[in-house]
Amino acid sequence: MSALDQALENIRERIGLHQGRRISEEATKTALLNPLLRALDWDTEDLHQVYPEYSSTRGRVDYALLIEDQPRLLIEAKALDSNLDDPKSAEQLTGYAFRTGVRWAVLANGDEYRIYNAYGEVPLPDKLLHTVRVSDQDPHAAETLGLLSRSAVRDNLLDARWQVELENRRLQRVNQQLQTMLQTLIDQDPPNEALVRLLRNRPDCELSPRDVRDGLRRARVRFELSAVSEPPPDIPTPPVDPVGPAPPEPQRRVRLKSLFTQGFIQPPLDIHVEVQGHRFSAVIDADGNVIFQGQRLQMASATQAARRVAAAASPESISLPTAFWEFWRFTDADGQIKPLGVLRQRFLEGSGADAEPPSPSPGLRGSRVSMGQLIEAGILTPPLEIHTTYKGPRLTARIEADGAVTFQGNRYTTPSGAGRAAKVLRGGPNVGPNGWTFWEFTDADGRDQPLSVLRDRYLEQRAAE
Repeated sequence: MSALDQALENIRERIGLHQGRRISEEATKTALLNPLLRALDWDTEDLHQVYPEYSSTRGRVDYALLIEDQPRLLIEAKALDSNLDDPKSAEQLTGYAFRTGVRWAVLANGDEYRIYNAYGEVPLPDKLLHTVRVSDQDPHAAETLGLLSRSAVRDNLLDARWQVELENRRLQRVNQQLQTMLQTLIDQDPPNEALVRLLRNRPDCELSPRDVRDGLRRARVRFELSAVSEPPPDIPTPPVDPVGPAPPEPQRRVRLKSLFTQGFIQPPLDIHVEVQGHRFSAVIDADGNVIFQGQRLQMASATQAARRVAAAASPESISLPTAFWEFWRFTDADGQIKPLGVLRQRFLEGSGADAEPPSPSPGLRGSRVSMGQLIEAGILTPPLEIHTTYKGPRLTARIEADGAVTFQGNRYTTPSGAGRAAKVLRGGPNVGPNGWTFWEFTDADGRDQPLSVLRDRYLEQRAAE
């Protein structure tokens, strides 16, 4: 039996002894929470690991669990018999964690533990990642609480589990919607003519339209999509920047107006979708709206409207993509018809947060520069402390020997990734800044300079070679 399993057994016994006796919050922490923290490899007597009554100008919580003296997880303790269902408690805790710059927060009464992602861009109930009750003898209790261990917090395993949970929730929504649509399609009476034509057009179909319709009326079909499986407990940390509430960069939201301002689209832009010889056209206007059949729509609404019209014209439209960027097509400069996603990808690759403005040398125009290149060229000597005064007192980060940027105990692959986390921490918009101008360093003369100064030195050096 592991130390954690043994601790949980002891805690269950204590819960049985004290439940219903209205023991205080302090007694709950002493008898139930502190033993669990120790079993999770947190030294409750070391203020560099566990800081009780952690407070700042933004509020106070009962515990802050620290890695390298940076708070990484907050715990709000309640008395053993407290009901954790009051949403005010979770709202207050997650709000404080978010303002403090801590992603993970736990609401606990010594028996029940609720793990919240304060940075989750979802309603409060959906910020809840896991709930575990020790007294229930849940076989997964040790696995779930193990995500709060010192090594798991250090290695961001909660972040990894959250990504899996988001994907599971997405697949569950897909399953539910597909099941409803398929069931409605089959149960329709009279039978859906598009479905009849689809079945009749199959090369192996030898039935008349009447036979197909009669068969569909007799059909008693029930659709069940397989449930989403749970990930293994030792899921590795995904190789993405833990940048707060923003999703991983491949899923970054891009607005049409952003493509206009960067010159990737010259409005108005004609777009279209084709299915079975039917062509449906729309126009993207200068405000980033889509004009379709006389209606001025947002991106998602335009796609839904076009899909409805296409479905009435051809049953084959069921195979069309549902995402805006994959659904619509445009004619590129080379005359080729391509999905709009091509423009989105060009924007992400060429005008993302770390995209470079034109360099001093025409031969290097548009070059992208990494921290690793600056270090290899000897222009940047790590570790280098960088700082920003965005919306308040100075925030500091550090460029490491491998070119990564460390900020608030997390590692980021680019200065912009760390900059986005800093902006979120200060209540700014969830948009990555240009890291070269957002962060500054102190040069040999004691002057604060933007990181772009180092980049320009590198580009000038390359131009001279």
